[in-house]
Amino acid sequence: MAVNTFPQLSNDNDKVALVEVDQSYSYGTVNERIDRFASGLLAGEQDLEEERIAFFIPASLDYVTVLHGVWRAGGIAVPLNVASAVAELDHYLSCASVTRMIANSEYHEALSELCASLNIELVSVDQVLADSVGALPKIDETRRAMMLFTSGTTNKPKGVVSTHKTIKAQITTLIDAWEWSENDVIPLFLPLHHIHGIINILSCGLWAGATVHLFSKFDIPRITEQVTSGTYNVFMAVPTIYVKLIQYFDSIDPATVRAICDGFAEMRLNISGSAACPVKLFKQWQDLTGQVLLERYGMTEIGMGISNPYHGERRAGCVGQALPGVEVQLFDEYDSP
Repeated sequence: MAVNTFPQLSNDNDKVALVEVDQSYSYGTVNERIDRFASGLLAGEQDLEEERIAFFIPASLDYVTVLHGVWRAGGIAVPLNVASAVAELDHYLSCASVTRMIANSEYHEALSELCASLNIELVSVDQVLADSVGALPKIDETRRAMMLFTSGTTNKPKGVVSTHKTIKAQITTLIDAWEWSENDVIPLFLPLHHIHGIINILSCGLWAGATVHLFSKFDIPRITEQVTSGTYNVFMAVPTIYVKLIQYFDSIDPATVRAICDGFAEMRLNISGSAACPVKLFKQWQDLTGQVLLERYGMTEIGMGISNPYHGERRAGCVGQALPGVEVQLFDEYDSP
C-alpha cells in the first residue's frame, strides 16, 4: 500500500467526507490532517516499522485521523473499545506489545496509571499533530496494518492482524457487492474496534467518496430526525439496533413513526449483521419500512465472507452466498464436510 491508497482522500477534494455533530470536514481537510498526524508520529524518523500504536477514541474526526495516520507512518493500528474495563485494556495492550496510546484528554486520568505500568506513552491527537507535513514512507501492501481483538466468545480475546492488502481486498469487495458510490450518506454509530464499523461502514464510505455521519453512541432522536429528512440512503446496524428502533416507535406518536419509516423506505439499502437477525424481526422491519434487510456474515479473522445479494432474493434467516474471491465449505457437527 502506498502512502495513501484511498482514492478520494486528497487535498484537492472539497466533497464532505465526515460530519460530526454540526461540523463538516471535506476529504481535503481530513487528508491534510492525517498527513500532519503521520508526520508527528514519525517525528523525524523515516518509518514506524510496524510499531504498535493503540487508540482509545470514539467515532470522530480524531479517530479517522489516528487510524489513517498510523497506517501512513508505517505503524500497526490497534483500535480499542472505549467501553473496556482496565483489566481488558491491560490484556489488549500487553498482547499487542503497544508502545504508544492515543486518547482524548478526557480519558487520560483513567488511563495514565495503566499506561505507566506498561511503559506506554500516553498522548492526545493534538500533542502529536505536526505543524507541517513531512516526508512519509512508501508502505508495501504486504505489511501489517491493523490488529483487532476478537470478542472472546470461546476464550480470552485474541489479536488478529490484517495487512494493507487484506484491508484493501475487504473494502473493494464490499464496494462492488453493495454498490457503494460517492452519492451515499450513512450514519456510523457502531463500535469502532470491530470489522463492522471500521471496514463495512467507515472504510468503505471513505474509499467510495461517500459522506459518513459520526456518532459516539446510538442517538435515536438525532438519527431518526436525519432519517426523516432524507439525509441517509444507506443504513447498517446490528439486530439489537433494529429492535431498539421498533421499541422507540412504541413511545412516539404514529405520525412521527410513519415519517421515520418513510425515510427508511426511501433508502437504497438497509443491512443487518454481526449477529443473526431473527426471522420475526426481519419481517417486522419489512412490514414497517418496506426494506428487505440484507444479512451478511463475517469474522474478525477474515472480514466479510458471505452476503445476501444487493440485487435478487434476500432470504430471512440466511446469510447468503460467498462474496467474490471467497470459497465456502459447510461442515457438520462432527467437523466433516
